[in-house]
Amino acid sequence: MSDFSKNNFDLIRLLAAGQVAFLHAIEHFGVAQTTALGKLINVFPGVPIFFITSGFLISASWQRSHSVSQYAVGRVLRIFPALWVCLFFSVFSSALVYSYDTSFADFFTWILAQSSMLQYYNPDFLRGYGVGVLNGSLWTIPIELQFYIALPLLFVFFNRIVNSNVLLVIAIAAFAFIAYAANHLLVDVGVPHTYLRLFGATLAPSFYFFLIGIFLNQNFVVMRRLVAGRFTVILAAYLLTILAASYAGVDYSGNDINPVLIPGLAVLLLSFAYTKPGQLNKLAMGVDLSYGLYIYHMVVINFLLHTALLSGWIGVAVALSVSLLLACFSWLVVEKPCLALKAKLIGRERPVRAVPAPAVT
Repeated sequence: MSDFSKNNFDLIRLLAAGQVAFLHAIEHFGVAQTTALGKLINVFPGVPIFFITSGFLISASWQRSHSVSQYAVGRVLRIFPALWVCLFFSVFSSALVYSYDTSFADFFTWILAQSSMLQYYNPDFLRGYGVGVLNGSLWTIPIELQFYIALPLLFVFFNRIVNSNVLLVIAIAAFAFIAYAANHLLVDVGVPHTYLRLFGATLAPSFYFFLIGIFLNQNFVVMRRLVAGRFTVILAAYLLTILAASYAGVDYSGNDINPVLIPGLAVLLLSFAYTKPGQLNKLAMGVDLSYGLYIYHMVVINFLLHTALLSGWIGVAVALSVSLLLACFSWLVVEKPCLALKAKLIGRERPVRAVPAPAVT
């Protein structure tokens, strides 16, 4: 196997999922996020990292696919089986301690939304459980699915353009401005929160993350040559940039991080992925727990909060431990078999470069 096909993306995704789960846990179990640890990990926001990484890996997956149907089957098998099992577990665990006081029609509508790509819908009959949303982290799933749908259309368009890099940079800048406007300008002019939430459920405010990932993939050989093995230096530069942003009053952490800081984060991710490629990934022990940890952690947190069993750091530790166990279950029982089924259904993917593209799971 060529060194070009080795990377640390499994570990990157696991760390991103861990960042999201940890911050949610310390928030909901009453541990102050102003702790030094909370501040530090919040400058590596998990959701933007997921979206950038997704743009990089999924665009490579599209280039490897022989057809739209092959690409679609791969994406469906990666997302939905584990999501459906998580939904069953969510309903089962919550029903043990909470009464679903609703009609069959409302319950079925909610289940249908959660099973498709409308996970941001949360009915009133769940407002009394946990934090009021059974699994609020799933708001990113519809956006990710919109990315998947948009990607083939983007490549059809880009393939007709002589210099697609210029167009990509323009698109990144345009959608970065949209993201900044959604987080700041539209709030300042008094746009109702309901409209902002609906707009946030579209791909528009997050699309520039995905486009940056595509840009890195489209310029993979050059970018890898520039950043591979230089993670320590690039990390130091990124942290200095974050420090300068904090002094300048720029949003430098969390999902609302200022768009001007995102290219630096993207370069840092690519550098980490190709610094000691494959060796750091061994820390993930050959399993990919990132998706399972991401989709299960709020289910566990809500159950513990509703039952008032634990609080503080003990609650954080138990919630993360149980979430990791469920992530192991998801990987071994659902995700890994589905990936094997994917290989049988779609066959071998074609290479797209003389230099092998990054491995995609």
